Amino acid sequence: MLGVGWSTLYRWIVDGKVKAPPVQSLNGLEIRLWTEEDIEKLKKYKKEHYWGRGSKKPRKRKKK
Repeated sequence: MLGVGWSTLYRWIVDGKVKAPPVQSLNGLEIRLWTEEDIEKLKKYKKEHYWGRGSKKPRKRKKK
């Protein structure tokens, strides 16, 4: 749905870059229930800061 791996999402949460919903317990499992608003915030953050699998930010070429 978001296009990033769980490890990337977890790193963003731990680093404080995105705010995660509170953890809820369901039959002994701890899960996070993301709302549509939360997903939109994640998509916005991804669009502004995420460049994909190890790729570097595009550079502007110098004019000769």
